[in-house]
Amino acid sequence: MDVLERYPQLRRAWALKEAFRVWYHSATRAEADQGLKAWEAKVREASLRPFQALFPMLREWRKEILNYFDHRCTNGFVEGKNNRIKVIKRVAYGYRNNHNFRQRILLTKRRSITKLHEAYHTY
Repeated sequence: MDVLERYPQLRRAWALKEAFRVWYHSATRAEADQGLKAWEAKVREASLRPFQALFPMLREWRKEILNYFDHRCTNGFVEGKNNRIKVIKRVAYGYRNNHNFRQRILLTKRRSITKLHEAYHTY
């Protein structure tokens, strides 16, 4: 027996997740706005509390979320870099001087050393 057949609540959650993935491929901002409204209606209908907890965030960040459909870029790259820096800081239990900390950050990904170095020195 398929797990989604056995657990209807899980089936509804999976369907909402898949509908959100489809929404993410909307062609325009207007289509995305309408699609998000339709997805929110499905969430209300499914009455799954974890999904409904998204409503305040979607309300507060709606403009920024929909901006993706105008420009097709995200801050994922920067978030990844910030996460890497936090991990380095946590693993190292702190560095005594900023130069060593910066060097460790730069050495985590050799391909990006030049770009990070250039960015650091342009400020």
